Amino acid sequence: MHLIKRYVEEVLIHVTFLKRKSVKEDIYKKIEEEAVKQGNKSVESMSEEETLKVLDALGDPRELGRGYCRCKSKIIGKESAASYQRVLLLSLIFVVIGNVVAYLCMDTGNGNEVGALFILKNLVISLVVIYVFITLIFYIANYIRKNEEEKEEHSRGKWTVFHLRYPKIKRPNKRMDYIIGLFLKIVLLVVIYVAGTHLFVGAVVRDGENIQRIPLFVAGRIQDFKVFITIMLMVSMGYNIAAIWRNRPDFVLLIWKGTSTILNAIGGFFLFRFPGIWNADFANQMQSTGVTTIAWQSISMQSIANFSVAVILFIAAVDMLHAFYRFFANI
Repeated sequence: MHLIKRYVEEVLIHVTFLKRKSVKEDIYKKIEEEAVKQGNKSVESMSEEETLKVLDALGDPRELGRGYCRCKSKIIGKESAASYQRVLLLSLIFVVIGNVVAYLCMDTGNGNEVGALFILKNLVISLVVIYVFITLIFYIANYIRKNEEEKEEHSRGKWTVFHLRYPKIKRPNKRMDYIIGLFLKIVLLVVIYVAGTHLFVGAVVRDGENIQRIPLFVAGRIQDFKVFITIMLMVSMGYNIAAIWRNRPDFVLLIWKGTSTILNAIGGFFLFRFPGIWNADFANQMQSTGVTTIAWQSISMQSIANFSVAVILFIAAVDMLHAFYRFFANI
């Protein structure tokens, strides 16, 4: 009976959530019909050899499962349309949560206004970007996986029922690593918002005897970066939560992790390519005060601000490299 359960599990991997219950019942029905057809009284009374013959007649569970799914183009490895739906649904949920957190923690002081149009714009853009990016990643991975399946079939031959005898690969327990990663991202998220209100991160400009402090996280255009970095961290935190819950970095979570880290890297590129995004008011306020020279405090504080952003990007880069390593290792 354990072979039948294993076979059904292999089929259901490729079936979407809404169809799993009906497909499971249909598969058991097909097994019973095939068992009777081969002269067996019932499924429970079959020996292991008889079970293997019945399952062999049904064929490759991958192809059987894919037959129940219209989204054949999104089949990847041991996952199929179900994995695409899971990644997309979970990512969109955490994108919405990220937008809510960004709105609640938004700095509305110093004349910065946050209207409904601003919030809606960021939400729509982030949802569209997530949807397009994840879909594109799945199509690319699908192309890679198809080539791998062809090579595997050429070297080992087609699927046989004896593959069900092979035990499933046990993955190492990485739960503590994901807990640490979750804690780190929570700390980063808190620091980003605390820095704008309680901690001073920015530049100190000396104009004769007067000293002026220009905080990094006060400029109006920094709100866009705050929203972006919040969404990235929330999606990444969602990955950690799901990994802790499932206790294994499966294909779905690897796609999710790669998505969040790549978005972070894109944000970092725009930060350094267009520095006005994060310190738009810095140059303007310097010009308005007529300051032509900057004291060493300005350079040091500005360096600290740059360093804090660089730390986030470094973590994103390490995350991304690890994500792609696990991604291709699992394909």
